[in-house]
Amino acid sequence: AIARIQEAMRREAPIDAVFGFSQGSNLLTILSAQAASGRGADFRCAIHDGTSLPGWIADYPELFRAPLSVPAMIIHGEQDTNALGGDEIAALYDPVFVERRMHSSDHRPLPKDPQEAKGLAQDILKFLLRHCRGASA
Repeated sequence: AIARIQEAMRREAPIDAVFGFSQGSNLLTILSAQAASGRGADFRCAIHDGTSLPGWIADYPELFRAPLSVPAMIIHGEQDTNALGGDEIAALYDPVFVERRMHSSDHRPLPKDPQEAKGLAQDILKFLLRHCRGASA
């Protein structure tokens, strides 16, 4: 799966941001490590939403020797009992690059409450505007 994603990212480059929810967020961990180490397609920022801690660190320890230097937003639902890896994923990144957000719902990309969802979407947009090419806040 990772080789196919890398191939698609190289074909579609330049990539500004990669957003991964649930299993997509788990894949984003290795994509960020590959990008930070120069061993994969480059992109400007990562958004992890509802993430677990996959086994990438044990499988590819050489990619995680240093903190990841990719700006990352890590989102977690307070009621999420499935994906509990946000703290561990945040710890893989250089702390200067990490932004954390929490919403009140379960394992879903945006909270159930429309106003809360709008607020989180605005936070995501601001993050993207700070890190994407040609964007201005």
